[in-house]
Amino acid sequence: MSQRFRRQGVALAVLLCSALSAAWSQAAAPDREKLLQAAAAEITAGQLDAAIGRLEAAADGGEIHPDAAFSRGVAYLRRALSDRAKPGDYGQAAAGFREALLLRPTDGEAGLALEQARLLVARRSANQGEQVLDTLGLGERVLLSIDPWLAFWLAVAASAVTTLGLVLRVFARGTAQSAGGLLAGVGGAVLAIAVPLAWLSERTASTLDLGIVIAERAPLLDESGRARKGLSPLREGTEVRVLESRGPLLRLSLGEERSFVVAHQVRRLRMPSAGDAARP
Repeated sequence: MSQRFRRQGVALAVLLCSALSAAWSQAAAPDREKLLQAAAAEITAGQLDAAIGRLEAAADGGEIHPDAAFSRGVAYLRRALSDRAKPGDYGQAAAGFREALLLRPTDGEAGLALEQARLLVARRSANQGEQVLDTLGLGERVLLSIDPWLAFWLAVAASAVTTLGLVLRVFARGTAQSAGGLLAGVGGAVLAIAVPLAWLSERTASTLDLGIVIAERAPLLDESGRARKGLSPLREGTEVRVLESRGPLLRLSLGEERSFVVAHQVRRLRMPSAGDAARP
């Protein structure tokens, strides 16, 4: 009897936590909507400093949502293109758009805006005889562009198709049996790809410590903080993989290189986590 009561108590606690989580999400939604509406109005009116301040305060307060990140990117990009531009605006814009993509990988508008910000930085760097480095590997970029939930549901659909095909293959006759073999083969092949893809994309998104350079130039340093000779500084908007923090410095992975930069020259992005409410 006591074991039964314990199980009922655990079940009640789970239900209570779920109810509180749902209530919190519903309570947070109106506040987020007010934030986004106020920021949009300020951006439209050209009050970019006010919009940036509002969105940055929300981010500092723990607000993690693709729409908030995208709005922040828009505000920074518009200021970067205005006569009130400040150093680092392009990098901050890229960080906002990149964060929106991490939280919602299917956001095509954020993807286009990120490419626009990168193109503007690349053009400016080319005019100054410099080049923007690509510090992330192709595999990491591909995995970050995949929505783990889409890959998961693709795996579910492939599993259903495979099961149907096997049932037809075993119990049907004639054309239906042949069709079952084809379905089982196709479904199994898709399943073999979708399952590891969903796992790898989720693991990459949740474990990769990604940052964006928000200084016009971030010199590469050794562990003592001295500039490394013969290495070009990282340009604004460059995506970097952060390995660790060491006081005022960040240790970065740059392909085969391991270098340091001053921490405040890089904005570390909010990465999505399992069950993140911001994800679709």
